[in-house]
Amino acid sequence: MKEIIIALLTIAVNRYERTKVDNLSKISIIKDLTDILDYVEDIQEEKLNPIQVTFHKNSNEELLRKRIRELEDSCENFAEVERNLLNKNGQLKGLLTEALPFLPQGYRDNIKTVLEGK
Repeated sequence: MKEIIIALLTIAVNRYERTKVDNLSKISIIKDLTDILDYVEDIQEEKLNPIQVTFHKNSNEELLRKRIRELEDSCENFAEVERNLLNKNGQLKGLLTEALPFLPQGYRDNIKTVLEGK
């Protein structure tokens, strides 16, 4: 099969070498190349030697991707912790506000200052 394709290509090349380029028609070049293409397309694929494709992973890239995933997870965890703290802070402020009238005056002034954020 390989020999036949080489022969067809050699015939085409020799034909073009012997003919002046000016005299060579575009149609004849297209016909020759189309004939070779038709022949190649008609060849049944051989399944004796399957093609093996090997992908090599870049270890640095893989480590960076892993680290990015870890950082994204930790950011999500920190965001959840922050939401929980804000919720607890709100609950604590509510409890202090409710307990304020029952506290001694010195404590009330300090807690009012903290609650007002001054």
